[in-house]
Amino acid sequence: MRVMIDCYITFAIALTAVILLIWAWVNFRKGIKTLRWVRVEGEVISSNVEQTGTTIEFNHPTYQTHATVKYEVNGRANFTSNVDDFIGTVESIGKPSAPPRKSKAYVYYNPEKPEEAVMDRAALRFSIFLGLLGVGFIALEWHWVSKTFF
Repeated sequence: MRVMIDCYITFAIALTAVILLIWAWVNFRKGIKTLRWVRVEGEVISSNVEQTGTTIEFNHPTYQTHATVKYEVNGRANFTSNVDDFIGTVESIGKPSAPPRKSKAYVYYNPEKPEEAVMDRAALRFSIFLGLLGVGFIALEWHWVSKTFF
């Protein structure tokens, strides 16, 4: 029975590592793609913050900020939207603020398809974090297997 439980734990750790590494690879490819994009200044035309729920563990509110930015490429107006998620309490970090209307914001757009744009290249940083987490799970897996089965 103990061997069966150890096998399930081993499988769960390995599956978690594989999922994290695949997720990291997908985000890394998205992030790398945006590194070649051109940065242009735009204007925030709308933004808001809404409470989307609460965390189950600590009953902290969760928020999303939405911002739509107008930017021009070759005299043609384009629009992009950005959504950020925040978790926290009003006491600890407060309610997040959205960028004010008519303020400046930077947009990274695809020079081949100017209508394709992002406001943040966070996918690249996020992919590095996920990759390191996946490697950590592989190290945990290696340690678990070597202690359990050998």
